[in-house]
Amino acid sequence: SGVAAGNYNAYFNCKDTAGNNASGETTAITSEKSQLKAALTLEKENFYPKDNVESRIKVTDVDGKIITDATIEASMAGPTNKGSQYFYYSTLCDCYKAWTWFSESDSLGDYELKIVVKHSDYNNVSLSKTVKLLKPVLNLAMKSDKTEYNPSDSIQLEITATDKEGNSVTDAYLTGDIRDAST
Repeated sequence: SGVAAGNYNAYFNCKDTAGNNASGETTAITSEKSQLKAALTLEKENFYPKDNVESRIKVTDVDGKIITDATIEASMAGPTNKGSQYFYYSTLCDCYKAWTWFSESDSLGDYELKIVVKHSDYNNVSLSKTVKLLKPVLNLAMKSDKTEYNPSDSIQLEITATDKEGNSVTDAYLTGDIRDAST
């Protein structure tokens, strides 16, 4: 521990109070860099245009000690090249974070996030994760407050919009018509 990676020759040299001095045999020692551990997490794997991808990387040594001074090199490529990703260390999660925003002009398909975690005292770690940019599918459900109405009754409708995974869609713009039952 505390020795730079490389090859060394080591031996013992012993002295006593009477002035005797002896050296042991020389032994070759190789010191290697330790391995970093890195875990990449995303909040989901399927995204839609206008979504933000929050990437988190937890970096530790082999004993689980958090590494806060690593360098993260990352890029996201796919049908539309998203380019380099900027990761910073956050004490709130004890992890490195980055965001990638998908716009409506980005092409649909698979995007691969490639990451290399570097630290001068450790071996590099490579990570990757594929995310999908999908066309949103909107599901609508409608309930009325009654099943039968009289002339001049007001009608109350509850309309629920969800994506194909069942997540609420809150920014949908809805229009509709109320028509006579005979049309």
